[in-house]
Amino acid sequence: MKLDENEKIKTTTIDFKHQTTEAGWRELTDRFYLTITPKWFQWISWVFTLGVLKYINDRTHHLLVGILLGLSQSFLFLYFVAVFYHVDFKGFYRVKSKRATAILSALLSFGLTMVFSWAGRVLADIVKVR
Repeated sequence: MKLDENEKIKTTTIDFKHQTTEAGWRELTDRFYLTITPKWFQWISWVFTLGVLKYINDRTHHLLVGILLGLSQSFLFLYFVAVFYHVDFKGFYRVKSKRATAILSALLSFGLTMVFSWAGRVLADIVKVR
């Protein structure tokens, strides 16, 4: 698949050593929350989706539902890898190369995928108890 010029993935830079004024920090945090809040609720819906798939899988043990759950978790991991690979962690401890960025991306992605899967299982267990 080839991306045209308008679809290229942008790299986001997070500079841990950046210094600015109080107004600059205010603008930076405002931009952060305006960007992250819609993503947060999108990601929360994914937790509920994983929870529903887990609940249905536990109730039915149907092969198709198990496959959907496994694919969903795999896609979630690969999505996080793609997101974090395009984040430039300037000034972050020992992240100075593309290889270090890829390793950090994989670790963050694995951790987030585990948290999302765990939260989905917790939601499924809450529903089962009732």
